[in-house]
Amino acid sequence: METKYKFNEQEISYKKDQIKRVILFVLITLTIIQQMPVIKDLFYSQIRIILYLFFGSFTLVSLFSINKFLKYRFVKYFILTISYSLLLFIVIVLFGQNKINLFELLIPFGVLICSLNTNFNKKQLTTLLIWYAFLALILGLSSIFYYGEGFSITRNYFLSSKNQIGPLLGIATIISGLWLLDKKQFEFKNNKLLLFKIGIFVLLLTSIFIIRNRSGIVGIFITLGLFLTLGYKFRINIKNILIIQSLLIILLISFSLGLFDNLTTSVWNSLFLNYDVSNLNSLSAGRTAVYNYALEFVKQFPILGEIGTGQFIDATPHNYILNKWVQFGIIGSFPFVAFYLYLCFFTIKEIFKSKERKDFSLPIWILLLSLIVSVFEYTYPYGPGVSQLMVWLIIGQYIKYHKIVN
Repeated sequence: METKYKFNEQEISYKKDQIKRVILFVLITLTIIQQMPVIKDLFYSQIRIILYLFFGSFTLVSLFSINKFLKYRFVKYFILTISYSLLLFIVIVLFGQNKINLFELLIPFGVLICSLNTNFNKKQLTTLLIWYAFLALILGLSSIFYYGEGFSITRNYFLSSKNQIGPLLGIATIISGLWLLDKKQFEFKNNKLLLFKIGIFVLLLTSIFIIRNRSGIVGIFITLGLFLTLGYKFRINIKNILIIQSLLIILLISFSLGLFDNLTTSVWNSLFLNYDVSNLNSLSAGRTAVYNYALEFVKQFPILGEIGTGQFIDATPHNYILNKWVQFGIIGSFPFVAFYLYLCFFTIKEIFKSKERKDFSLPIWILLLSLIVSVFEYTYPYGPGVSQLMVWLIIGQYIKYHKIVN
């Protein structure tokens, strides 16, 4: 009788998890579909409301199990940061201001809790990740053909929502890149689809180049470069030396014959077209001038920044830490910056741990991408909107998978 009861309990638990997995699968699909041409123009607001309602409801249900998640230090620190954010919001409203976005932290935290409250095995997670990359590819290709001029880089930006689409394509590119480079990250029966993997990766990367999401491009190259550098041990032997020499000779001959001219021109145009490469401020799209202005403002008002003075700078510094310093001062923004630095420390620590584990480390590389881009875009690693949803969902699974309590 007791055995039968346990079996029924396990069956109910499995069905509950199955329902939660389906809900997350549908919601993640909607985050990409809402950005697609025509759909974005007609139904973006409606889909956004659906996403907020369902994720909000899912989060509330998941919070009933919050005691299970408090064993993770990651979650504790996140809750402390959100608590400070809520307290700061109340104080600011009492003084007649409204200079804080509550959803900035609440959305990623809600997604993280939903993820921790849902069980995925590696095969199910693989299906979700590959589906995400495939949908993002459709989004990228449809956007450049619908809004742009196909596979050609334009002098001016043609996609007004590139900052919403860029994160989705960037995450998908890292997923497809690691699927190509390290099959241990996925549980996929047919690992012989090399051309298919290369095709997805190249087309995703091409889409990002064409929409000219420059911070995303930089983040992708740094992330994949670090993965290759830290993930592979190069053995010095005659065979490897000969292979490298042969590749170098082939590359030199190819460049001298002009075989890569179109490729190098495309890369150059994507990053620098319409910018003066000899002028750092032009190259950074005016960011360095704003950074200098913001730093001067922070020097004058280091305690509470804009909220303490009632003075506001005319531009937005596109850097997470600097943006928070300007808004709330070095003192007032300390909890936000401290948690951000914790995320950086957590990512670096887990990257080096993954070298020993040689197992599921994909979520850390996705988080690293987001943190790198946060140097150039102040909404990262939390937004904009639900564009970073996959980052926090996959981090939740990573914490559960490796049982990271400390």
